[in-house]
Amino acid sequence: MHLGQEDFSYHEARKLLGPDKIIGVTVHNVAEALTAQSGGADYLGVSPIFSTATKADAGAPAGVALLAEIRRRVPLPLVAIGGITLANAPAVIAAGADAVCAISAVVTRPEVQVEIEKFQKLFCGNPSIF
Repeated sequence: MHLGQEDFSYHEARKLLGPDKIIGVTVHNVAEALTAQSGGADYLGVSPIFSTATKADAGAPAGVALLAEIRRRVPLPLVAIGGITLANAPAVIAAGADAVCAISAVVTRPEVQVEIEKFQKLFCGNPSIF
């Protein structure tokens, strides 16, 4: 399950799902990341990294600097989301992302599987966090 900042709390989700389910939390800054970590999140979705049209209320892009700062301070797996493309994904990975969510860069293409495989190749040699 993935929770946004305005969804119900991590503790409520944990009570509903039990101890074995993976729960992630979207964060937009270091303070939210630290709060989510101390609250028990299994992973963080850092968003939005770049400008995105996928979600109208995503907010201002944070860039890879925020991702790198969160990586320095939080050991949890980080999933970067927001405006991720094949062109900018290497910088996102270098900044500390363990995974990327590239919605528009994949689902708007004629051969979705081919696009997914291109992103997967960026992570070759890195174990899956899930």
